[in-house]
Amino acid sequence: LAPKGSMPYAAGNMATCTFQGAVFVFSLIYFATAYAELAGIYWLMVQPGWAQSKMKRKGIRYGFTLPPVLIGLCAAIPPIFFGLYNPAVFNCFLNDQPVGCHGNPEVACSRGEESEHAQIAVFSYVLLGNLAIVVFICLLVYTVYKQEKKSDQYLSEGQAKNRKITINTAWQGVRYSSAYFLTYFMSYVILGYDVIGDDGRNISEAGLYTLEYVFVMLTPLMGFFNAGVYFYPRYSAKRQQNPELTKMSCLCLVLGFEGLGKRLSDRRRDKTGTSTPDDARSGSAQEEEEKEEERPDEDLMAIIDAA
Repeated sequence: LAPKGSMPYAAGNMATCTFQGAVFVFSLIYFATAYAELAGIYWLMVQPGWAQSKMKRKGIRYGFTLPPVLIGLCAAIPPIFFGLYNPAVFNCFLNDQPVGCHGNPEVACSRGEESEHAQIAVFSYVLLGNLAIVVFICLLVYTVYKQEKKSDQYLSEGQAKNRKITINTAWQGVRYSSAYFLTYFMSYVILGYDVIGDDGRNISEAGLYTLEYVFVMLTPLMGFFNAGVYFYPRYSAKRQQNPELTKMSCLCLVLGFEGLGKRLSDRRRDKTGTSTPDDARSGSAQEEEEKEEERPDEDLMAIIDAA
């Protein structure tokens, strides 16, 4: 979407470049806010008085869904009027034009002279969202730990303490945080390079392009990483419920490929010569879906029950 001639294979104009930059900034701010809010929701749901039924109320939902959109729009629209969205390397973002003119007395900026300050503001907000995620996850784990610790008084003499829910919650929090951090890790690397103002003195052009390529490849993967966060507890539960199934069979069942999962399990039984009663096999896809709706997240519902 960059203007023709600004970079190889560019086929757009300044209007399309501005649109791309605005969408980029909106996405960064939106996901930083929404991800932090979702972490806060997980923590609230283990607090007294914050049952799942309360979270489904329309007013509560709007209170969590509207702020990311509004904050994202407030961050993405103003740079349009200051000409801060410009092409650089192979995409359009908050850049000066010509590239490198900011802070260079020999080159006058035609557009985006304050783009570096805008970059710092945007990524500082994203970093703030990262810190909020860590804080809420730590609060969640600590709350679950306290609830499990209270149950120790009911243990009989010699019975070992069980911190399974706390450990599962902590690992799920690590996976949740990593899905976000991995996506935007390269953003901070590139921002640091821009803020330092190295201007290519300690990195080759190939190295700079490598940073940009890795950045472009990682950024769209947030949905993929989040899918792993969502399906992993279900996969673990399926493995525990069906120890006779292979890992691939369980994965297919969790992902909804019930037919493929059964074929794989049947093939395994044919090779091993073992059989499984029909009533012990996994239910239909509709039954599994109904179970998942009743139990959207096994780890989380266990935490809520403990509350």
